[in-house]
Amino acid sequence: MTARGVFKDVVRRNLEIAKIDLFVVPDVQGKEEQKTKLFLKTGQRPTIWDIEVFDYPDADSAETYTVARDGLLSPHNALEQRIIYSGCYDWREISELLRVDRPEDHYWTKFIWGEERSEIRSNRFVAVSSKVKLVGEREREAYIPVMDYGCLVSPENQRRVVEDVQNRQQQGYILDSGGSYHFLGRRLMTKDQWQEFLNGYMGNPLVDSKFIKFAQRLGYGSLRISHRNRSAAWIFHEGTDAAVRKVWPERLVPRVVAFVE
Repeated sequence: MTARGVFKDVVRRNLEIAKIDLFVVPDVQGKEEQKTKLFLKTGQRPTIWDIEVFDYPDADSAETYTVARDGLLSPHNALEQRIIYSGCYDWREISELLRVDRPEDHYWTKFIWGEERSEIRSNRFVAVSSKVKLVGEREREAYIPVMDYGCLVSPENQRRVVEDVQNRQQQGYILDSGGSYHFLGRRLMTKDQWQEFLNGYMGNPLVDSKFIKFAQRLGYGSLRISHRNRSAAWIFHEGTDAAVRKVWPERLVPRVVAFVE
């Protein structure tokens, strides 16, 4: 099962979820090339903080699309459509999508094989917010527990991640993100429980500390659910004229490797 299937499973199991936000992250390579040109012209430097939004997107740094529950779970659901429109896929992913229904039923496949194919921007990817809107007159909020681990992919590290989740008495999925692991839980949390969840990971050597920093700053987390192409950009350290080339390697669609009960 892919990360998209996991999110749909969580929505399907939690009937109180009404809406969820998708983030389409812009092409960092083109964006940072523009910033570099701006620096050369004006001396205004991009910072490390600017560039990290590529790893942990939010509503300010990415295109945001709010998807209703029915739109997420319908056969021609909004999640796959947004991935296609954004060019955030690989061909294995497309083959899996087309096995669900007949190709002619997917009107949005014209963005792949039709005349509009040239409009696809492939150095983008889709992430899903951990904060969801609940059913009701007032837009109450809840949180899907998510965590970004920083350890490398290996049988030993997968075992350690599973044990870490078990020790926290969480239930959910472990996904191989290509470079490390993600955790995505099945049971919704309140805001206080979400903050407690994040605080409980502080100092954990297995996790990516930047994920916790951004999640606490933004009030929610996000996880990539689509293919991501290789990107590279020159970035500047704040307060200096030193430029460093940062490379984001290609990453396939995150896939489930374990389930913790």
